[in-house]
Amino acid sequence: MTRTRQLIWKYAPRSGSGYLNRPSLAIQIAPGLIAINDDFRDRVVLVSVRTKRIVWQYGHTNVPGREAAISTRPTGATAHDSRCSTLAHRRCAARGHTGRHA
Repeated sequence: MTRTRQLIWKYAPRSGSGYLNRPSLAIQIAPGLIAINDDFRDRVVLVSVRTKRIVWQYGHTNVPGREAAISTRPTGATAHDSRCSTLAHRRCAARGHTGRHA
């Protein structure tokens, strides 16, 4: 969405592994790649703009994290470096870059 609230891209699967339950933030982290918080599915996903498919995710779908590197209702994502996106309230697993490829 532009600053004038014009919709320029949409990702909204209604079911399956791509379904997002209360997404709260989406940011472009690289050309053709959008990071989206999937708050109530306990993950942050990276979605290809071209294919509209999840290409990577941080956290386990529908499994709240119990470790510092796994998310529980992520509240934000920040492009941290070329290898990971971090959760605003968790440490990036930069010490091990925990992530799951979709």
